[in-house]
Amino acid sequence: MDKEGFTHSVGAEYPVVQSEEGDSVHFSLESEGETFGKITATKMSDGIYDVGGLFVNPANRGTGLGSALVRRLNAFLDASNAKARLVNTIRGDAAVVYEQNGWKKGDYKSHGAYGAYEYTYTGKKEVV
Repeated sequence: MDKEGFTHSVGAEYPVVQSEEGDSVHFSLESEGETFGKITATKMSDGIYDVGGLFVNPANRGTGLGSALVRRLNAFLDASNAKARLVNTIRGDAAVVYEQNGWKKGDYKSHGAYGAYEYTYTGKKEVV
C-alpha cells in the first residue's frame, strides 16, 4: 500500500481518500465515484482519538478492504504520534479486522443498553 492508494488482492485500484472535518479525520476507499469502505477517527479532549464507523460494502467484505482502512488509520496515528481507542459494539468480522491489524482487545464496557469491548491501538505509544 502506498500513500496514494491500496492495491486490492485482485489487482483493482482503490484510492484511499483522507478528509478532515473539525477534530475528525475520515478515510474512505473509492473507485469511479463509488465508496467501498470507510472509517473515522475523532480527536477527543484528552488527546486520544476515538475510532469508529468501520464499514465495508457487503459485496466487498472478506477481500481485505477493511484491513486496508485500518492499516491506513494506523499509519495516520503513527505519523501523528497519537494513541487511539475504539469503544463500540463490535460484532462479527469487524473485531477480527481490528485484532489482525494491531489493535488489542481490552475490558468489557457498558454503554447504556449496549456493551462492548474496548479496543486500543498504541503503535509506538502507550494508551493511558
